[in-house]
Amino acid sequence: MKDYQADYNSYWKEPGRYGQTSYDNVENLAGVIIKMCGAGTLLDAGCGMGVLVRELSVRGIQAYGMDISDYVIGYSRRINENYFKSGSILNIPWPDCSFDTVVCTDVLEHLQKEDIAKSLLELYRVTRRFVFCTVSTQNDRDNRWHLTVEKRDWWESQFFQAGFRKHTLLLRQVGYEQLENETGSILLVFEKLPGAAVERYSLQDLAKERDLHMDMLRETGRRADAHIARYTAALRYIRPHDIVLDVACGMGYGSAVLWDGSNAQKVIGLDVSASAFEYASANYLPGRQGLSFEEGDAQKLERFTDNSVDLIISMETIEHLEEPDLFLKRALEILRPGGRMILSVPNEWIDEHGCDPNPYHMHVFNLDKILELVKKYFFLEQVYGQTAGGGLKLADQPRRLFAYSDSSDGCEAEWYIVVAMKDPVTREKPYVETVLWQREHYPKNHPHHYEKVYEYPWIQHALVSLGWRAQSRELIELIGQRILAQAPFDSADRGAALCILGYRILETTTPQAEHLEEIIEKIYEYTSLKPVTPMQVRWSISCLYLLAQLYLKSSRRTEAADTLKRCLELDYLYFSPTLATKAVSAALQLGTLSLADGHILEARVWWKKAIYEATRAFEVPWENWLGDVEEPLTFGLKEASQVLDMASQATYALWLTAENKNLRTNGMQDILEFSEMSRLKWLSSTTIELKKSNKESKDTVKWLESQVASWQQTSEEKEKMVIELQRWIGELTKGEQWLKSQVKSWMETVDQKDKEIIELKEWNHSLAETKQWLEHQVKSWQATAAEKEQIIKELKSWSEELVTGNRWLEEQVMNWQKTVETKERKIAELQAKIKE
Repeated sequence: MKDYQADYNSYWKEPGRYGQTSYDNVENLAGVIIKMCGAGTLLDAGCGMGVLVRELSVRGIQAYGMDISDYVIGYSRRINENYFKSGSILNIPWPDCSFDTVVCTDVLEHLQKEDIAKSLLELYRVTRRFVFCTVSTQNDRDNRWHLTVEKRDWWESQFFQAGFRKHTLLLRQVGYEQLENETGSILLVFEKLPGAAVERYSLQDLAKERDLHMDMLRETGRRADAHIARYTAALRYIRPHDIVLDVACGMGYGSAVLWDGSNAQKVIGLDVSASAFEYASANYLPGRQGLSFEEGDAQKLERFTDNSVDLIISMETIEHLEEPDLFLKRALEILRPGGRMILSVPNEWIDEHGCDPNPYHMHVFNLDKILELVKKYFFLEQVYGQTAGGGLKLADQPRRLFAYSDSSDGCEAEWYIVVAMKDPVTREKPYVETVLWQREHYPKNHPHHYEKVYEYPWIQHALVSLGWRAQSRELIELIGQRILAQAPFDSADRGAALCILGYRILETTTPQAEHLEEIIEKIYEYTSLKPVTPMQVRWSISCLYLLAQLYLKSSRRTEAADTLKRCLELDYLYFSPTLATKAVSAALQLGTLSLADGHILEARVWWKKAIYEATRAFEVPWENWLGDVEEPLTFGLKEASQVLDMASQATYALWLTAENKNLRTNGMQDILEFSEMSRLKWLSSTTIELKKSNKESKDTVKWLESQVASWQQTSEEKEKMVIELQRWIGELTKGEQWLKSQVKSWMETVDQKDKEIIELKEWNHSLAETKQWLEHQVKSWQATAAEKEQIIKELKSWSEELVTGNRWLEEQVMNWQKTVETKERKIAELQAKIKE
């Protein structure tokens, strides 16, 4: 048996080896591992000097390291003794199922071929779910260390034999077309099959039904890649919280791809085959709570109620059905408005006799036939073509998946993938919000309760919401025109449609003059109305901002500036602070226009306005940005970051144009090109990273390079503009002193007027206070007079009573006096008698 430990102790002691890693960018590698395998415990088997383990630990992953070389493990144990062990991948020193993920980067190719199977069984033993590997497919520079040099197909077959299947999202990371010409290091990511499923469903048993059903995550080669690529491509059409139905799901691998790669609420796999249902349930349900499988007939779909599903996917099904129309008609009924249907069909798979050799196919489709059928029920959104090579048709073609309408070479396809949408312009179905939130009782006063603010609320996510709306320009324009024809003239729906259609024209490099003028006229008419509801305010502001951009596109600067000012007159807070992006951008753009006209002081006023609007946006409670913090709106803080970014541009412009600073040409260039230069730097750095890591597709790199070249060309054009500006500034320099003196005089006059205004304001304030005091005194006096009047009345009443009482008392006194006199006479008489 080969002594790997001795070899690799010697390897690490060689000059230049110590401190090396097999990957160029450990941060990128750690990010990919977390993206594909998630959190949990992790073992880096063959960790070298522990660089990846420490990077994952920094990101919160509980990561351990193991290496055959006790020499390098000694180094890592001095940093953290408890997380590193010396050990062989042929006998990993941890118990069964110790880790959620095991990572092997450039390790397996260093084993002799006869040791590969044992190493993979060890990986299967210690992992609970994933194995993440990179292996080299070519000899090393010394032609010594790589003992097993094989291509992807060979390695995948070895992992399948050990009880693994391909990771559901491998092609989202690697890229379908990238598989065509892999060289150097390749990425292999696998998921551990449940033990019972491995025993019950062997690869040999699967091969028996391969012509009808196959688990493509347990098969290598072009056919399997093509099937997985179709499901991977469908992920871009799944919106948050969608209910997704995978019709004729077969053995369930595609349904698992849809669940793992999306934020769907549910993914339901449906198939008429009981054996396929049993296989899918045993192999793909564990660990996937929102995934389910059912037995059912694709032509009936009787289990689903109308208006209950958001996306129906049916890969290579319709050619198996006796009556495809029944299937599409029923699919239309159970889809919600704006919901999607994704179909794939083989393109005229026929033999030399003109017959489909597959005995299970009941129809032969070409592009015209499938489109004719789909358009009877749905709006067409997109068509893709796909080739894989090596099969019945176009056997010499490479792996390729392309948007058919954008194909420049007219390439024929082996399969067509059709994406279609149910008409969203309807009032017939009650609206249910599922994309932004999932809870039934979300705060009802939120401006994004679309059923309250739209005539046709289903258009929000079919037409408006970026990232979720229709991805076809033609379909967006079709829906927009239908809304213009049907919605009330002052409705929010019309504003949304005008905005969407206007941006399509704005983004056109060479728009037709009549189309430009037509949309300008329609938007002007709409924005001339007085908005009442918050959503009408939202679309009025957005349309005004768009109208200004359309004016600029047609070189109508005065109208553009006036329209931007109108945009600032409407209060975006009546709708939501997220709309501050338009207000701040409008003020920022007004400043740029003023600067370009040479009016620096005016430009500074507008930049201050931009900062003021940004400040105002952040004075509102945070619920206005986030919604309910228990299930926050995901776009709120993204909009907030854009507001802050634009405010930072305004502050930079104010800094450059502050008093006692001479605005240089490069300062003007910085202001005019702030965002453009930022994007150029980002594109350049992104291209460098893509080239370095070689992890993205070549098409993406070419696109980015073309973008960088485009921006560089734009930069050169701007340089020419700068030269012109320098000449222009030179001419203006002659009048600079006069302007400064005039400005100084104006400023002194303004200061004097400001003082007078302040004095007048103070006097006016004093008068206002005096008036207020007098009004208060009058009211006080009036109240006092009323009280006195009441007292007088009471006193008069009391006086009259006192007079009456006084008369009565006088009469009483007189009576008592008479009585006393009588008594005194009697007493005198008695005394006289007594004396007698």
